[in-house]
Amino acid sequence: MHTLQKKLDSFIQNKINIKSYAESAWNLAKKPVFLNNEKNLWLMSELSSLYVTPLFTKDNAAQLGVGLKGKFSINLGEVDQTDRQLNPLPELQSELPPSGFSLSVPISIDYPELEKQVNNKLKDYQIDYEGNHIKTEKITIFGSSSGKFVFGAKVNIKSKSDWFGTNGWIY
Repeated sequence: MHTLQKKLDSFIQNKINIKSYAESAWNLAKKPVFLNNEKNLWLMSELSSLYVTPLFTKDNAAQLGVGLKGKFSINLGEVDQTDRQLNPLPELQSELPPSGFSLSVPISIDYPELEKQVNNKLKDYQIDYEGNHIKTEKITIFGSSSGKFVFGAKVNIKSKSDWFGTNGWIY
């Protein structure tokens, strides 16, 4: 039986170039995946390992175990698809990692996209309180050297009395 399995494996390898299919799938899986046009949302991946088990039978069906290992993230905003480093197909590992599922997906949003989203919700937002009127005209967001972000709002404030009214930036 073992000799037959070796002959069958050799025959399949000579007739079907599985490695070229695996390389194509590997490179495709590493490209950013566009998820949502309205939010400019992308799924990003940094794959590191590929797992494939030998072909086996179970419940009257041929089965093959396939697994990927890597880091995934979600990006809101523009994605530079030309800057993605495509690693070559790694050495195939024949034993899958322990079964189960664990997923941690960090979400990243660039400042221009964050500013756009916030302005869509808060630009021209108005508060009226006892005759006083506050209106946001523009929101700006940028990073600081300390790693924190700065939130600024250009506002127009009018008081019910004539003596107080102003406009300008609040940070």
